[in-house]
Amino acid sequence: AIMLTALVTQAPGVLANPSFQPASERASAAWSLVSAQNSPTGRHENSAAIVGDELFMLGGRGHRPVDIFNLKTGEWRQGKAPPIEINHAQAVAFEGKRYLAGALTGPFPQEAVVPRIMIYDQMPVSRGNFIYRII
Repeated sequence: AIMLTALVTQAPGVLANPSFQPASERASAAWSLVSAQNSPTGRHENSAAIVGDELFMLGGRGHRPVDIFNLKTGEWRQGKAPPIEINHAQAVAFEGKRYLAGALTGPFPQEAVVPRIMIYDQMPVSRGNFIYRII
């Protein structure tokens, strides 16, 4: 299993959500290794988002495909590479879509800002196939 841990701090004058506890107060909070049946593409300066039972690894220096990890089976599979190199992006999952914002593109040190949000979205006609949309 994958354990995701959030540390919540309370700023002066701000009420913390009472349903959250700092990791230091949870005895069960721990990192654990997850066995995988194969390996994803090596990458760095990338982002990730979980949608349903799948972890999507997006971007990274160079032109990298999306790697998708099935949290139930422990298997990696490759998805479609983005239309451009993307790195330093922030991935967010919302309503079943994977959004990438704040990305850079191109080689260091001449990276250009990607001025739009990219969506890695499932094609409605064929489950398991994905397309990129830029908004």
